[in-house]
This record gives sequence, C-alpha cells and structure tokens, in this order.
Amino acid sequence: MTAALAIALKAFWDNQQGGAVPFVFYNLIEGSYDPTGNSTQGRYTVRFQGSWSQSTGLARTDVLQLQLIEIA
Repeated sequence: MTAALAIALKAFWDNQQGGAVPFVFYNLIEGSYDPTGNSTQGRYTVRFQGSWSQSTGLARTDVLQLQLIEIA
C-alpha cells in the first residue's frame, strides 16, 4: 500500500484502540454499502487482531501480522 494509505490505516487502527473497539466492514463483492443500515448483506462486525508492525520500502509500505476477526 502507499504511505498515505498506511498513515490513514494506522490512524483508524489507533482510533479502534488496536482492536478493542469493533467496527463494521462491508464486503462489496457480497453486497453494497447501505448508509441507512437496513441491509445486512455483505456487512460484518469485525475487530483488528494483532499488533501494528510496518515495513516501508521503495514506494511501498507493508503492514505485517494485522488481521480482521469477525465477531459473532
């Protein structure tokens, strides 16, 4: 990912307290984003698992060991 995207993801990860706060993930292959929240198709409640670790190379940043875990 680009450095700008990695910075945005890190800010979001910090805002979710490193996985303590769940959030909603939309899989757009299965459904579409519904701003009203009525449609649940393709919508999953998830949280981050893992600690933040990144490596930055030439024109690329990798975030290692970070996963999304679905909350039932």
